[in-house]
Amino acid sequence: MAVTALSNTVSNSTRLTLNGDYQGQTGSYNPQFTRNKTILLGTGDGQADLAYWEKDASIANGASVDIDIHGQIQAQFGGTIDAAKVKQILLVNKGTDDADQLLIGGGTNNLTCLPAAMTCPAGGEFEMFGPGLNGLAAVGAGTSDIITISNTGPNNITYDLLVVCTSA
Repeated sequence: MAVTALSNTVSNSTRLTLNGDYQGQTGSYNPQFTRNKTILLGTGDGQADLAYWEKDASIANGASVDIDIHGQIQAQFGGTIDAAKVKQILLVNKGTDDADQLLIGGGTNNLTCLPAAMTCPAGGEFEMFGPGLNGLAAVGAGTSDIITISNTGPNNITYDLLVVCTSA
């Protein structure tokens, strides 16, 4: 079964409120940042036609998992995902202990946008988003098609992973 519709909206909103006083002066500082970007069905600029989602996946302490996004993982509607370009990676670490750290990247044949392992702390998120024509990285079958997730903490960790890609 083929994907017939895809819509992915990425929204980030941050608002900081900082109140204080300095040398008798009281003030408030309230910077705000908001960004919304939508990806629709296709393989071009601002488009994607493949998505891989793991919800509440578990990884044992000291273990690693390699997710091969070119020909090795099942698509949501059957068949395998044969990604050509990656547009978004989102990893959510659902660990609750400060020592529950996940590493993403740094393995053998990892995507070129993940050359070194990066830490995603307990309760944290790691996200990369590149909606343009070339996305975050081209996927090379057998050479740069792996997303490695490693658990460096003392506990089993539950995580969510979303990978949005194109087939061409």
